[in-house]
Amino acid sequence: MANYEFEVVGWDASVGGGIRYVGGSTTDFRIGARGGGGINFPVDSYSLMDLNYNMTEGAYSVSLYVTNVLDNDALGNATAFDSFPSPIATGNPVRPRTIGAVVSMSF
Repeated sequence: MANYEFEVVGWDASVGGGIRYVGGSTTDFRIGARGGGGINFPVDSYSLMDLNYNMTEGAYSVSLYVTNVLDNDALGNATAFDSFPSPIATGNPVRPRTIGAVVSMSF
């Protein structure tokens, strides 16, 4: 994560970004065999990029952000079971591109 701080019309501001990398893995440490309880299901590596912009003046703050800027599709995690009559594999995708804003006041 990198942030660059500066001033805009008397407000403290910053812009930043980061890249998240998750290496490939498998769903089990064992090589599965029928009735063994687990199977080795590969999960590919992936990278995601995030950006943010913040402005603060006294008690007021405004933030804008974008996560997964490139809207990459990836499997965040996975689980696989060697069950009868066939193996079952499930997984959760990473969150798609998300754009948001936060406006706050401290008191």
